[in-house]
Amino acid sequence: FAGVSIASVARRLGHASMTTTQKTYLHIIQELENKNLRIKYDYYFEIAEVYRKKALINISNEYLTISKKYYEKSLRFAKRVNDVNLEMINQLGIIISNIQNEILEEKQLNIILKIEQFAKEKKIFYILNWCASIREYLTIALHDKSNSRVNYLYEKVVNIDLFVM
Repeated sequence: FAGVSIASVARRLGHASMTTTQKTYLHIIQELENKNLRIKYDYYFEIAEVYRKKALINISNEYLTISKKYYEKSLRFAKRVNDVNLEMINQLGIIISNIQNEILEEKQLNIILKIEQFAKEKKIFYILNWCASIREYLTIALHDKSNSRVNYLYEKVVNIDLFVM
């Protein structure tokens, strides 16, 4: 409080107690820290996307590994601060990276279904569209690999350009 006592600040703001003032300022400080951190973790997400795209061009598992590390860093932050949008986008990035790496699991489909449901409820159509493509690919790839659409859907999914709002 730049040399001003908390009691003085509480009085000036008309707070009933110093505790109210402390809680208010701590909340504001936390919000500012989270906003600054959000920018940092948005960059982590963007770096992950760059490495995922680079892996498509160079067909490199090393780039996918780096990509997943950045997605996971950003995902941990999103969960910690309860940023649902950032969390969903990172989960999609990890799933697409796994698809590129030929790691297909039923649990990925379950995550997609949860994200899709949330996006439908909140009317987040760009996420809904991504989920529909990923869900269709995973459903076919996990249960009907002989389907002639599997290669087309693979290309469609791995070329999705994810972005953060």
